[in-house]
Amino acid sequence: MKFPSFFFAVGEQLHPLPVAAGAWTEGTISGPAVCGVLARSLEREIADQMWRPARVTVDMFRPVRMAPVTTETKIVRDGRRIKVVDSSLVQDDRVVARASAVFARLSEDPPGEIWAPALADDARPPLGSASNGTALNGGESNGGASNGGESNSEGWYWSSERQWTNSMIDHQNSGRKRVWVQQASLVEGEASSPFVRLVTAAEVTSMLTNWGSKGIGFVNADLTVQLARLPQGQFIGLEAQNHASADGVAMGTTMIYDEVGIFGSASVCAVVNAALQLDMTSIVAERGAAIANGV
Repeated sequence: MKFPSFFFAVGEQLHPLPVAAGAWTEGTISGPAVCGVLARSLEREIADQMWRPARVTVDMFRPVRMAPVTTETKIVRDGRRIKVVDSSLVQDDRVVARASAVFARLSEDPPGEIWAPALADDARPPLGSASNGTALNGGESNGGASNGGESNSEGWYWSSERQWTNSMIDHQNSGRKRVWVQQASLVEGEASSPFVRLVTAAEVTSMLTNWGSKGIGFVNADLTVQLARLPQGQFIGLEAQNHASADGVAMGTTMIYDEVGIFGSASVCAVVNAALQLDMTSIVAERGAAIANGV
């Protein structure tokens, strides 16, 4: 099946579609959609293929309403080996989120061997393991192959207490989390670049690191992604690496990988929002029904 996009474009404006809706507050755009829009604007500023994004940080400091948004982008540093680009997300003439990216000029690695972590044998869902369930953006998934095989499903989920399924509802527990996701396109009629798909998917770091047995009670205020290369293939994997919280403040990190191996990491800081604690078992069902009904 075809998964819906987050936005449709009218000139320079991006108009949110139902799947862009956030779960925390009714009438607001989700974190992944906000991060994707900013990544798209940053990448468009550096068109030279000899330059690659190495780090992007997104600050989400105001709610973004389910209304048209635009971006304002500028090059802060235009160096020989490093370029730095800033972008602001604007709504009603007010900046509601911002991002900064470091682009590095491609070259060759230095000589010698350097330690790097190995990817676990079960880091990707085995062929045929997925059961029917609900996909990452709330649309229904149909199961199918993984590891780069043909599939109609958008995502699979893993926790140390349950192992791989493609139903988020199976994984509301205190275990460590992973996700293996084929990200929906950001803008209707436009193929999302690997960088945009990566940043959009990486915002799930907050969910993976703050999701426990009672749901999610922390909301992230930022996202930082560091990468050595861009993702290859359609699927992106994230595995929770760290979580700590104290006095209503939390941090979390994930490792990012694809069909080839590990290539990046992501981190978030988050603040408590227990009054709006997200019970993912009910959120997923509600969003799936809304999208199916075109709401």
